[in-house]
Amino acid sequence: MTWLAFVGLGLAFRESLTNAAVETLRSADAAYFEGYTSPLLGLELQELESLIGKKLMVLERNELEGKGITKFLDSAAGRNVALATAGDPFIATTHISLRNDAKARGFDVIYIPGVSAYTTAFSLSGLQIYKAGPPATIVTPSGLYHPTSQFSKAFRNLAQGLHTLFFLDIDLPHRKFMTFSEGAELFGKAIHAKGLLASEVLGIGLSRLGSREQLAVCESVERLSDLRNNMVPHSLIIPGYLDDIERRALIFLGAEPRLIESHEKSIRAISSKLHLEP
Repeated sequence: MTWLAFVGLGLAFRESLTNAAVETLRSADAAYFEGYTSPLLGLELQELESLIGKKLMVLERNELEGKGITKFLDSAAGRNVALATAGDPFIATTHISLRNDAKARGFDVIYIPGVSAYTTAFSLSGLQIYKAGPPATIVTPSGLYHPTSQFSKAFRNLAQGLHTLFFLDIDLPHRKFMTFSEGAELFGKAIHAKGLLASEVLGIGLSRLGSREQLAVCESVERLSDLRNNMVPHSLIIPGYLDDIERRALIFLGAEPRLIESHEKSIRAISSKLHLEP
């Protein structure tokens, strides 16, 4: 039976590559890289090809979605094929449909986990991941397009005392990455619309997760919107209710005890407001 391997490359840095990922790509008859959702920032494609001893064929979005799935599996039939993605194949970048279709067609599906931004963000911040609500993505507003559902999701999380991880917009063709300051500014406007102050709500700005330069800083959402950090990619966490260990961890990241207290008062206010809304 031929196999199709989903290979996680980790956080796109050489440090997070696993031996299992490298060996699986080496042993494949053909190796592909899905590069439309997350780039390889700290690892050049040519460097990875040198490690595995073969060319990586780069796929576009339409080649792995819809009718592209059928075409991809047709071409993979009778061969051992590896599909590499940054991060983990089945978390932020989901290829569940492709995996299901491959199993239905008789492929032996292999899963090689990769270090994910989702787990790394909480580990670096010192927050408990089991207290996390559903994540959301902040996209860049443009023209008449001003989505707000991601903020509604965060407020629902906060009303339950849960943490929210925001993934931030990436425009790969133009190499544009939303920073945590830009994300905080947009979330601050959503906070203001709720009648609350961005200066009283905590945020954690994260940059270059998984690299030696990775950074986490905890400030008010208002203050985060003024900070500048060009070490992309970034992400943003809005904490929910904090236990003593989490409070101490955030103080080490720069949060003032007074701000932590005001943040929890803001969460209670959000919870009250949402309970009044239909």
